[in-house]
Amino acid sequence: IDVPEPVKGNNVYRPTNFNGIYVSADFGKTWTQMMSTQDVDRPDSGSALVPVGAVPVVGSYLPGVQSWYNEWVAIDPTVQSADGIPTRMSFGLEEVWQNSGTTTPLTGQTQFHVIGRYYAGEVCQLGLVPTVPGVIPCPTSPTPTNTTTHPDQHGAIWIPDGKGGVTLLVGNDGGAFAQHAAKDELMDNTKWGEGRNEDMHTLLPYDAVMAKDGTITAGLQDNGQLKISPSGRQSMIYGGDAFYSAIDPDNSDVIYEEYTYGIMKVTRDGGHTWRSMSTSDEANGNGALFAAPFRMDPLNPNHIVAGGARVMETTAGPDTSSADQADVGSTPVSSTGYDPNAPQWQNVWDLGSNPDGDGFQISAMDVRGDTSYVGACGRCDVLSAGTFNNKLATNVGGDAPPKAGTPAGWHDAKAAGLPQRIINGIAMDPADPKTVYVTLGAYSRRWLPPGALGDDAAKVGTGHVFKSTDAGATFTDITGNLPDASAEAVLVHGDQIVVSTDVGVFTSPTKNGKTWAPLGTGLPNAPVVSMHMVPDDPGTLIAATFGRGVYTYRFADPSAGGPGNCVDVTKPVGAVSKLKRSPGRRFAVRGTASDRGCGASGRGVVKRVRVALVRVVGKRCRYLSVKGRLGHSTSCTKVRLLKARGTTHWVLKLQRHPPHGRYRVIVQVTDSAGNVGTRRKKLVFRH
Repeated sequence: IDVPEPVKGNNVYRPTNFNGIYVSADFGKTWTQMMSTQDVDRPDSGSALVPVGAVPVVGSYLPGVQSWYNEWVAIDPTVQSADGIPTRMSFGLEEVWQNSGTTTPLTGQTQFHVIGRYYAGEVCQLGLVPTVPGVIPCPTSPTPTNTTTHPDQHGAIWIPDGKGGVTLLVGNDGGAFAQHAAKDELMDNTKWGEGRNEDMHTLLPYDAVMAKDGTITAGLQDNGQLKISPSGRQSMIYGGDAFYSAIDPDNSDVIYEEYTYGIMKVTRDGGHTWRSMSTSDEANGNGALFAAPFRMDPLNPNHIVAGGARVMETTAGPDTSSADQADVGSTPVSSTGYDPNAPQWQNVWDLGSNPDGDGFQISAMDVRGDTSYVGACGRCDVLSAGTFNNKLATNVGGDAPPKAGTPAGWHDAKAAGLPQRIINGIAMDPADPKTVYVTLGAYSRRWLPPGALGDDAAKVGTGHVFKSTDAGATFTDITGNLPDASAEAVLVHGDQIVVSTDVGVFTSPTKNGKTWAPLGTGLPNAPVVSMHMVPDDPGTLIAATFGRGVYTYRFADPSAGGPGNCVDVTKPVGAVSKLKRSPGRRFAVRGTASDRGCGASGRGVVKRVRVALVRVVGKRCRYLSVKGRLGHSTSCTKVRLLKARGTTHWVLKLQRHPPHGRYRVIVQVTDSAGNVGTRRKKLVFRH
């Protein structure tokens, strides 16, 4: 709900979505309110999101404004009243809340306070400190704490220690944090420590890019801007939310990052200092999306395309002024970024509105030299009232030759044949800008299946990857055998297409798609939300995964279009050449293996050979171990494979001759592309 804004004493109620905490004593038939909407605005709650005073704070909000996103309730199982009613519970919003004490049964009106504040130190909402007139930040925290949990709580569990104490483990947008309390001990803001995040992967890089010297930067959503130096050191170089990124290929000190709603920042010193470089489309109604893409031209690092409701371009790189004047005044220009005398963002195309009047917002883009494509959605979030629509805009094939930084040639493409789902990725063919590839997801709610809300199935359509050869006028579905999962990024590499999806990365042997295979091995089974080729190195791809960090992939042949870049989907083969019964206890099986790969011009590589020796008795099997002993009788489908030495010429040595009997040899070969050959079971020998 939205709480109205009457003045109540010195408190000004601001928007929230929190509607209280309730308890039921009869399995849900009736409910009693324990805490109301207004209770989160109490001056003594300890929340860092409640700046109070006689003067309303513009832009501030109540705790629970994100309760649609951050919300859980967890009961401590170690403390309860004599009749079994819990006496301690925590709940999560943006912060961690808990009731006071551990003895009062939780049956009705209860006073809660914050034990995991949004900010550590003396900082409160909007960065206010005690010197701000009319505002008393953190009124119940006279002693600042140096640590707290990360904001935005998503889950929790109580873990008893068996001695009467308990640990509260909470999960949030920054990982996991824990606090332990001995029997009868209370929890508070001072005891969280540094978190429990050892061995966890980097969180949610939205977009990862690399400079020629190996420096990587990526936006980590609620965990700031990541920088990975060539030595592997990882640092947060800008705080808060961060999404899309860009880095000057020839000067890794110049980095661009996107905060929420397209609010861009730029640094010239590798992240030590930053200034605003926003377009004028951030945070203004139908402006930029929460995570708004922008793109650096691979042919000119000073050419950047960004925006929200409009396509904005600059060819001045880090010299570009910020269009956001909100912070101008006594603040120096070098800090805000607004400078009327500096090069300005150019509005090259207004995306307009859909038939329901909802303004279109950019969801994907590609830029190369003078040519650009932009994908957009109108009423992007289908959980809100309105109808979803997408569109494609471009300056290719328009009424004038395209020219970077100008409106020349810009128009809305007809996009016939493109289903009405969110455009996640766009890639031009470097050899022909009229040829463009588009990937589709579901909607901006990433895992909301198309049609889940009763929307028109005819418009939702099918397919995830589409190709146009006429600058987006018409599209053909080239999804083929690609898994039926949301497609994210797309790029053209030589004579093949590479597509990332919510289940991994796939590539096709030609630019026509249809036939797809997984690209390489070693990538976690996680969504890959962005991909880029490394500048000046067409053989290396960098990918950002959802929750599993940043990965690179090296193509077999770095030369674009070379034969080594084919899609190896051919299964390798193996065969037994001879058995060797040496005097004494030794026994060996020898054989060969090969992988045709892409043929004579791109032969594959055998990576591993495994062999099984089995004595078949009826419908049961007994497998030999390396020691030459037979195992227990088991199902013949449970093959026990032993690792052979060598690849194209291999050998499996046993420590002793096998027991007498009739045996079958099974050979299984795996190649470097991850293809597993069919097990060869025909060879039979007697011993």
